[in-house]
Amino acid sequence: MFLKSIGNFRALAIILIVLGHFYGYGFADEGVFSSVVKNIITGGTALFVFISGFMFHYVFFKRFEYKKFMVNKVKNVVIPYFLLSTIAITGLLLTSAGAFSGLEQNELLMTIVKCYLTGGTLTAYWYIPFVFLVFVTSPLHMKFVKTDLNKQLLIIFALSIISTFIHRPINNINPVHSLVYYTPIYLIGILVSIYSSKVKEYLDNKLLYLALLVVFISYLEYLSGHQGNYSKPFFEYSGIDLQYIQKLFLIFFFYIFFEKFHFESKMIDTISNTSFAIFFIHPWVLLFMNKAARVYGISIEGNNIIYYLVVVICTLFFSVSTALLLKKAFNFHSKKTRYIIGY
Repeated sequence: MFLKSIGNFRALAIILIVLGHFYGYGFADEGVFSSVVKNIITGGTALFVFISGFMFHYVFFKRFEYKKFMVNKVKNVVIPYFLLSTIAITGLLLTSAGAFSGLEQNELLMTIVKCYLTGGTLTAYWYIPFVFLVFVTSPLHMKFVKTDLNKQLLIIFALSIISTFIHRPINNINPVHSLVYYTPIYLIGILVSIYSSKVKEYLDNKLLYLALLVVFISYLEYLSGHQGNYSKPFFEYSGIDLQYIQKLFLIFFFYIFFEKFHFESKMIDTISNTSFAIFFIHPWVLLFMNKAARVYGISIEGNNIIYYLVVVICTLFFSVSTALLLKKAFNFHSKKTRYIIGY
């Protein structure tokens, strides 16, 4: 059965991800208000991971077949990633840009391999090598589902403690590091799906408290001199990742919010349905905008919120339109476009 609440949640998650990648276009101020808001927006990937965990249990658990599950993920996730990454790598090679700037000939092959394995070619593409590892470890998630609640909570608590100390990997280009960091959030998604009625009953009247906690922790991040995601090498100590804790409260806030308040919107439905295509396409928009900004010397200091929102809205519109036009070109019912843009 289709869950309208999760559909709306997915739309919000991809919008936050896009918002978080365009701060340089009108939302660059580092004052208290801007910092708190950006701390809340940044790290939208956590919401996506939670939704993935939720849907793993809700959709796949009762009919899970590992081979079939993995073949499906390779077709719909890995193939479009490989195709689009190949285009990006080719462009970087031809222009000697990015990771291929100033490379020796004997470093070329290894750099190409690293780009594919880490997603280091384009903004956000790091997510695919990481999430593929999540899919690979799905038999462990099946065992988690069948474990009793006390052990499930203990596992999530222990892994969350680890996540708050290891932080995210530098530049997000270590898939194994990301797997360790995000696994407890994925498991929380699974657990919420299992005990959805109890979670909703317990948190039904606590939306305000959850919102206040999100804002308070974001403000603590600002006071500590930090803005955005926490990143560091795996074994280096650098304090507690407040962003991880804040995102847990944000996840529960939006989950309960969308469960309590159902609304119909064709635009939101379209964004939700094309969310993976938006994920694949919007980094290209950012790439070309950054290139144009350098060529034409465009520089925006401080905040210009109207400009920022226009840029984000146009990016979403272009990404969605590209997905729909491509789908129409191949016939709306064709699955071939999934091999290109994941939709």
